[in-house]
Amino acid sequence: MNLADQLFLAKAAAAEANARVKELEAQIKLSGEPVIEGEMARVTVSHFLTKRIDWKTIAERLKPTRQLLAAHTKNADTVRVSCKSKLKNAA
Repeated sequence: MNLADQLFLAKAAAAEANARVKELEAQIKLSGEPVIEGEMARVTVSHFLTKRIDWKTIAERLKPTRQLLAAHTKNADTVRVSCKSKLKNAA
């Protein structure tokens, strides 16, 4: 099996595992239990408040000049690997 097919199968397995993790986390949150003890693991649920600053809105209201934006713009070299099924009706 070549690398493309191996990556495809690994991504499919990871997607299933991530979906299961989200299901379990949702059930744990709904349980209302702050601590759940298992034989292999201990799960704790923490509640906290976070604040986020909407920098985009602030920047839009301040109406920065093109020169200011250019001076504070950084380029990033990014390499992306994508994997899509070549099979019909595949997830």
